[in-house]
Amino acid sequence: MIITIDGGAGTGKSTVAKALSKRSGFLCFDTGPLYRACALYLKKRKVEVSEKNVAAEVSLFLEAFTFFQEEGVWRYFLEGLDVTGDLHGPELSLFASKVAVFPSVRKGLLKIQRDFGKRHNVIFVGRDMGSVVFPEAEVKIFLHASSKERARRRYAEFLQTNKNSSITLAQVEQDLLQRDQQDRTRSEAPLICPKGAYKINTTKLSVDSIVEKILQKKSFFFKKQHFYKFFGKRRSFAFYSLNCLCGISCFKTLYKMKVFGLEHWTNCRGGALIAANHSSYLDPLFITSFTPEPLWALGGSHISIYSGWGKRMLHMLGMIPITAGSSVHLSAFKEIFSKLADKRKVLIFPQGARLPYTFEPVRRGMTLLALKAKVPIIPVYFAGGAEIWPPKRKYPKLYGKAAIVFGSPLFASELPEGPSRIAHGLVKEWFLSSMGRLKSWVETSCQGLPP
Repeated sequence: MIITIDGGAGTGKSTVAKALSKRSGFLCFDTGPLYRACALYLKKRKVEVSEKNVAAEVSLFLEAFTFFQEEGVWRYFLEGLDVTGDLHGPELSLFASKVAVFPSVRKGLLKIQRDFGKRHNVIFVGRDMGSVVFPEAEVKIFLHASSKERARRRYAEFLQTNKNSSITLAQVEQDLLQRDQQDRTRSEAPLICPKGAYKINTTKLSVDSIVEKILQKKSFFFKKQHFYKFFGKRRSFAFYSLNCLCGISCFKTLYKMKVFGLEHWTNCRGGALIAANHSSYLDPLFITSFTPEPLWALGGSHISIYSGWGKRMLHMLGMIPITAGSSVHLSAFKEIFSKLADKRKVLIFPQGARLPYTFEPVRRGMTLLALKAKVPIIPVYFAGGAEIWPPKRKYPKLYGKAAIVFGSPLFASELPEGPSRIAHGLVKEWFLSSMGRLKSWVETSCQGLPP
């Protein structure tokens, strides 16, 4: 998934992106240092600024330029020398703005950004991220603020690394307005609010409040996009989303529901199997209500309402029926592969039946699906289901505590080749150990990232 944050200088893009990265588990990729590194390279080589001269140097710059993340901090290098500390200051920023107007520069850096976006869940920060580089990004944010507030932020940031500088706040504001003019009027990828972006005025807002606004929009945009993609018709979207909203409100109120480990979810883009313990009838309802994107879920075709309107309703909610007493019905098997091929996620219960106080036995269906589909498996432990709805109780209790914990996924590359007893044994052991670790984590600490 890609989130873009665009805006002028001093609007808080980088600060907000870093805070959002910590909350969401996404990588934060600020494109500003790329352009400033290019400007620094040209400046050191004393290249006269013109399209022809700059175009001749871009390929050399790309060969000399490297970057990587170390303990959460990006480091930038030119010809092997760390120049991270040199990529600040109004003068270099203004020069970078002049360099950024040339198509050769933007084309050279565009590939770096898009290649990185293909491999990770990323928050991209810049001036044309949502309009040019990633126009199809799932979530687009555009930040703006008053010129005086932006200048104040820039000035404070500059003084942190240049305490003896004679530059004044008025000069910073003047440079900032000059750069705004250059960014907005350039012919190549000008600074604009991307189509469909969520605009936030950051002048009087704290970083935490901005991040909270973005997370709310991220959740809405992400689910809406996937709902339409998964269910097609508007009425299906409305029906599914209404059930999720009702479920979230009800479960949080009655059962003090908590969700942990969604960072593991964001590491699995595309199709995946969600393997959960099965302790009560509530499991599918709880899990599907709190996932970042809609799920299809396996369910027994023996359920009494699985006929007529009941069948249609359950299908709109994402249920795939299986025949009771068999491993996986052929039609269900084909439908699951179809969903996974379309990069959707399918919820399965490896135990095959409600077993409140144990994780065994594990049926071969999950192993077969994982080996054939070659998709990641995300373990999910649902805590509290058996206590809320004990096996011999006719109806669930209207109080209690529950939690959903997502664990570290088993990726397709880690699966053994071909279905076999050994393969089934390995996947079975992984599922049981994952459930055990997650159960222990939620019962002891609930601190940090679930294992």
